[in-house]
Amino acid sequence: MRRPPFDDIRVREALGLTLDFNWINTNLFYGLYRQVDSYYPNSALAAKGAPDDAQKAILAPFAADLPPEVFGPVWQPPQSGTPEAMRENLRRADELLKESGWIVKDGQRVSAATGKPFTFEILLGSPDDEKLALAFTRGLKRLGIAANVRVLDQAAFISRLNEYDYDMVLYYWLSTLSPG
Repeated sequence: MRRPPFDDIRVREALGLTLDFNWINTNLFYGLYRQVDSYYPNSALAAKGAPDDAQKAILAPFAADLPPEVFGPVWQPPQSGTPEAMRENLRRADELLKESGWIVKDGQRVSAATGKPFTFEILLGSPDDEKLALAFTRGLKRLGIAANVRVLDQAAFISRLNEYDYDMVLYYWLSTLSPG
């Protein structure tokens, strides 16, 4: 989120819509995973439903600074279980990218302002993650976005993480039941 084009929330949402979770889960993870719909899933801290009146009262002083989505409806992860659902996700992603100034020219997504192509690097710290990253790039390619997957050794990967020297990274941050 520190560098363009990822500093635009519409671009981030569009990229999220291109991930075919169901295909990845079925073909790479044997159907063992489910999509999370909260930062603290399966716990007392999980977000459930739209904010109630007490929560809205707490949020009210900050309403001007918060996106309307905070107040409902409840966010759900994009569905990708059918070809129709995936096409709808890609249509919505295309709309978001166009709204944020990324158009398709000769099959390639480019900036409407500069003509520069939408390309970025996905940084990996383990070859085991390469299949997952390559599955993600398939959806991106359908939108005209070129993502290059790069696997580094652990020392170089950690160094790049520490320096924030990456476009996108596949990395697992474990959370606890303690917010903050």
